[in-house]
Amino acid sequence: MRKGLILPILFLLFCSIGNAQTYASVLKRALAQSNEDYSQFVWVTYPTTNNGILSMGSSPRSRYKLTERICPTFTCLGLSEALLDAPSSLQEQNLITMDEGDASSIVDDKTKETLMALALPSFLRIVGLNFSTSQVRKAHLEVTFGSLIMREIVPAEVVAYIQSLESAAAITATQRLVLREYKRKHLSLVTKDIVIDKLSLAITTQRDSQSALDAALEEKAGKVFGKDSTLKLKVSKHTDGNFRIETTRPLIIGRLYQNAKDLPGL
Repeated sequence: MRKGLILPILFLLFCSIGNAQTYASVLKRALAQSNEDYSQFVWVTYPTTNNGILSMGSSPRSRYKLTERICPTFTCLGLSEALLDAPSSLQEQNLITMDEGDASSIVDDKTKETLMALALPSFLRIVGLNFSTSQVRKAHLEVTFGSLIMREIVPAEVVAYIQSLESAAAITATQRLVLREYKRKHLSLVTKDIVIDKLSLAITTQRDSQSALDAALEEKAGKVFGKDSTLKLKVSKHTDGNFRIETTRPLIIGRLYQNAKDLPGL
């Protein structure tokens, strides 16, 4: 993945959060500028942290419908939901590879200001801060973000894992269904996805003139807001007047589906 694409993708992502009609289309347009072939990707129409790489469904087609879904990633693998908190967890188990680009080194101050302005309304709404954007912008704000990551399965390892379920001492009902659909050649799965690993907004209040905002952030500190299936945000306090609102899990922005029977080399 070319690093030069990371900035426009992040910019367009912020522009479209909260607008389901443009969220997918702008990401598709941004990635179309690269030399990679993303024509088969399905673009997520809302911010979400689940149902990414190795999510599975029952369908003879490459892509399963929502009603055909068997399980999200962590349930399919019989593993803890904590996997959602660390994009590298599956890589450490040799089930996926990751192509990571660092966006922070190519973002200038003007771009950060633009990103902050676009991100702020969504952050305030999810956390439940009853302040206007203009009120909060009187504080010192700084947006930072981590990496844009392409995750791709290792087909042989994934199929070996599924086949191993047949001789496993104990498997879950979900894993039993995964094995059955694999044998029927009806197992569809997400073989690639694109995620943003972290978005963060630092807020430094002027305590004399912004006592209400400071008190509101103080009350939110140490808590996590947002549903698991959408955008979860954590509020933390670092020192007096210094707070941070940040995502707790990687955001999935695109998925590629394939049927297990069509995986290369199998």
